[in-house]
Amino acid sequence: MNNDQNTEWISFSDLMTILAIIFVLLVSMYSSQKYKSAEEVKVIYHKIYLELMDEFEDDLPRWSAQIDTDATVSFNGYNLVQFKQGSSEIEGKFKTIIDDFFPRYVSVIKKYDSDIRRLRIEGHTSSEWGRYDSEDDKYLNNLNLSQKRAFNVLRYCLNTLWSSQKKWIKKKLGSEGLSS
Repeated sequence: MNNDQNTEWISFSDLMTILAIIFVLLVSMYSSQKYKSAEEVKVIYHKIYLELMDEFEDDLPRWSAQIDTDATVSFNGYNLVQFKQGSSEIEGKFKTIIDDFFPRYVSVIKKYDSDIRRLRIEGHTSSEWGRYDSEDDKYLNNLNLSQKRAFNVLRYCLNTLWSSQKKWIKKKLGSEGLSS
């Protein structure tokens, strides 16, 4: 009788071991699909870059914009005033650019839904503040303004989209203000 109990216990422990191995294999298969190697990420960036260039190449000079090989889109040319100095209100010309750019951008990148974890709108500002402000005050004022600008651009971008595009982009899109 004692042998039968040991045999049942061994069978049960073998079963638990097999279940644990299956669980580990499933987790490792899921993880290997979820996380890509650095080389795979570069290939995806390059594909997105090529599609963005195909969509926007003719518009970039007129928008004072550029697309980097990592698929970052920047609007930072000298002939484009996005905001008045010290203001977080988007200028009319930049709103017109966003109206044209953002819905088309979402159409391109949505194809890469499973490869994109996060999209970010960054706000940057000049470091011009009152000459009597402390370095900390300059930094914090600059950070506050750039965060407001990034948030206002995000809000405006959302308003350019159809509800089906909004639902998708809100899972991916955020804003961040940076200080110099």
